[in-house]
Amino acid sequence: MAKFVIRRHFSLAHLGEGWESCYIDLSPLSYAEKQAWTSYKGKTPEDNALHTLNTIKDHFLDGKAGSDKGIVPMTADELPDLPEVVLVDCVDLLKGEGLSANFTTPSSEPSAE
Repeated sequence: MAKFVIRRHFSLAHLGEGWESCYIDLSPLSYAEKQAWTSYKGKTPEDNALHTLNTIKDHFLDGKAGSDKGIVPMTADELPDLPEVVLVDCVDLLKGEGLSANFTTPSSEPSAE
């Protein structure tokens, strides 16, 4: 069976100056993945946090972030370096809950970048 990839675009412009064109693209959890993820019970809170972070990384598609070198491509391994509030929003996006104005479906129009 094919894995369906749905791209959700999360703008990071709300992080402030220099982040206006930054974003994270994630693929939301499937129904089966959400059931497995929400039923996960780690032995410690750290286990649960690591499981959540790994789930975000597994669904990371693309991103750009502000840095001391300007706007740079982001990798899944760099996600833990972002503010915690961004990761909480990533969880909401993965679960399809609390979708805010920062979450969109990318346009089919070509990017100006």
